[in-house]
Amino acid sequence: MSTTHQRHADLRPGDEYPPGGHVFEVTEAVIARFRAATTGDAGADTGEFAPALLAAAYTRGCIAALKGPPGGVHAKQSFRFLQPVRAGDTLTSVLRIRETFQKKGRNYVVSTLTTTRTDGVQVSDGVVTAIWGKEA
Repeated sequence: MSTTHQRHADLRPGDEYPPGGHVFEVTEAVIARFRAATTGDAGADTGEFAPALLAAAYTRGCIAALKGPPGGVHAKQSFRFLQPVRAGDTLTSVLRIRETFQKKGRNYVVSTLTTTRTDGVQVSDGVVTAIWGKEA
């Protein structure tokens, strides 16, 4: 079975991945697994909010949906955390292509990531710069 990868030349500013967004359910179990993976203590009580860096989990489906070829490098990112995330929240994240360019013979993609709760409140946004993998 072959995997189809996006071609850099086909990416356009405004393209969304995945179309309609990636839905992520924040549960107490998800928060506990994240804490265990990052602190070694799943039972650590850090209050009613999920750790801000849970954004790495709830936006991952968007980055995967972009389907870049192997060998890409996640070169840079920045996030703003605008509202707290709690167990019970349902989040929808969307990755939008901001720009594509070439530098020193490599293809680059700059994307924005926006995450909202089901009530429409935006909880985070960010910018990701990736060096696109070599296309066959």
